Amino acid sequence: MFTDSQLTEIRNYLLSKKLPIDILIEVNDHFISQISDLQREENLSYEDAFEKTKESWKDELKIEFSFFGDNESKIIKRIKKKQNIEFLTKTLKIYLPFLISSFLLANFSNINIFKIFNTSIFIAVLVIPIIIQFYYFKDFQLAKNYKKNQLNTMQSINSFGSIAIMYIFLFSKDLLKKSEQFFYIISGNYRRILDIDQRNATLLCVMIYLIIFWFIFLILKQISFIKKVKEVKPFLKQL
Repeated sequence: MFTDSQLTEIRNYLLSKKLPIDILIEVNDHFISQISDLQREENLSYEDAFEKTKESWKDELKIEFSFFGDNESKIIKRIKKKQNIEFLTKTLKIYLPFLISSFLLANFSNINIFKIFNTSIFIAVLVIPIIIQFYYFKDFQLAKNYKKNQLNTMQSINSFGSIAIMYIFLFSKDLLKKSEQFFYIISGNYRRILDIDQRNATLLCVMIYLIIFWFIFLILKQISFIKKVKEVKPFLKQL
């Protein structure tokens, strides 16, 4: 059994390694289990078992310098990389059907159906993060109260709603008109685009569709952030 002071010592050590709380909880469990095993199997004192455990995790918890973003430990970088790959995979599963549907509607449907479909998707990916941010305002606010100790690996996503509002102001003007242009671009009928340069129209189309992809990716991270915040709330009482 561990005393309260020993558990606090382990937790404070892991906090010093700038571990987000969700990862800290997992690593904390590993530390306790490993220390306990060393005490039992090698007949070590708590202090010696703790030092040996720290040594075995030294490489994983070493904070590495980064030119882009915050300095983080190797384990956090690996976890974030894995998470991003998972989010990209999920994003593609949502985005590709939308992209295929846009192509099919532009080539085998009429312009009105395409405009409604395209505009609805674009508005949805901009509005959803704002709704999430307002609905879970307390959870996002909680993240701001723990700037020194990140709640989870996606804490940087907590300003996403503000970004969405900015994009609404930038791209919502004449959205139906833009959708009409996209219809002709995707169907290869550039002659119908009379009020904008062909190259600029194509670049705008590509940019809008990339924004849709990016927003789907960030919405998935936003949802995951909320789930993980709820998981770490009980642990925050110990900090």
